[in-house]
Amino acid sequence: MYRNLLTAVALVAGPLLWASGAQAAQITFGPSTQSITFTGNAANSVTVTSPTLTGSAFDTTNTAVGTFTISPMSFTAGPQSARIFNAAANTETFTYTNPDGDSITETCHVSMIQDNTPQPKFFGTGTTTAISGDAAFVAAFGAVGGSDTFDWIEMALVCTPAANCTTLDQLATTTASATAGISSGEKFPSVPEPASLTLLGGALVGFGMLGRRRRKAL
Repeated sequence: MYRNLLTAVALVAGPLLWASGAQAAQITFGPSTQSITFTGNAANSVTVTSPTLTGSAFDTTNTAVGTFTISPMSFTAGPQSARIFNAAANTETFTYTNPDGDSITETCHVSMIQDNTPQPKFFGTGTTTAISGDAAFVAAFGAVGGSDTFDWIEMALVCTPAANCTTLDQLATTTASATAGISSGEKFPSVPEPASLTLLGGALVGFGMLGRRRRKAL
């Protein structure tokens, strides 16, 4: 079901995003088949662990639905402040491949987890370590050494044993555990694409011409 939904979304959204240049090099991924485990330490922090996470994904340079993997995670996040859990040092590997033969591998680091809803949100950065594919894909996602940002939102937390841990804030005050899979996420380069810059430049020129016309009319 999820794969069919992603295919439909890719067919509609992919070409439009690529043509506009608004998010010309975005990878959308999720949901994951596996879950992430959060365990409270009763002192406002949580440990985050997971097996290898896998699921469907697509990129905006084509309409082919591929797959993603995130290597196992193991780190501590917190203590929370203003509902933000800053993550301790961690390193994961993100890989994306599609049926067209395009692939990208990145070294990633989760920087923080935001907890203002029952579905925690992860934020982080990545660095490309390998990339291959057609010209459009390679041009869109850049060369080895390029950087990007990512974020994903979790599904609702499920506590084990049942406890008052609807959010990570609550879980962190206990020693209970909760699990949740990735609901959806995205990765995109930190530096704007040339197509995006061209689009922005065109818009600015258009606004400038409109301003001059209005001044002449006055």
